Amino acid sequence: MLLLTGCYSVYGELLGEHVEPGGFVRAAIDGAPQKASTGLGAAKAEPLAINGYSTELTFGLVAGDDPAGSTALVAMAQPNAQVELKLTAATRTALQVHVGGTGCKATLGTIKLKTNDNAKLISGEFDATGVNTTDSKTACHIVGTLTDIPLER
Repeated sequence: MLLLTGCYSVYGELLGEHVEPGGFVRAAIDGAPQKASTGLGAAKAEPLAINGYSTELTFGLVAGDDPAGSTALVAMAQPNAQVELKLTAATRTALQVHVGGTGCKATLGTIKLKTNDNAKLISGEFDATGVNTTDSKTACHIVGTLTDIPLER
């Protein structure tokens, strides 16, 4: 049997701390009623990603670069931090929402994020326009909020 130090440990992964999805992602497309899911933020490596899944809503956010030239992951590492991200074709920030059989991929908008006082939860809001994911032509509008989404660090 060959043992290598520094290799991936199944036991370490199984016994390590795991963060469960929680909080709420609420989102709506084109003025329809908001739908909700729990969410989970992946804050172990660039870029910061927040995802949510339920029978009503599938949500994905990649929080890329902030206007100050840093990244959302760096900005959100501190307690009570706030960042406003612009969603354009020139940024790494991306947002996609699927509700009731339709989806919208954001192309232009604003995402505001903030951490709580121990930097373990993230909240915020988003407002963006984009294109329907079915035909990539029809315009759509996404609005929503994030409330106390756990961050896995």
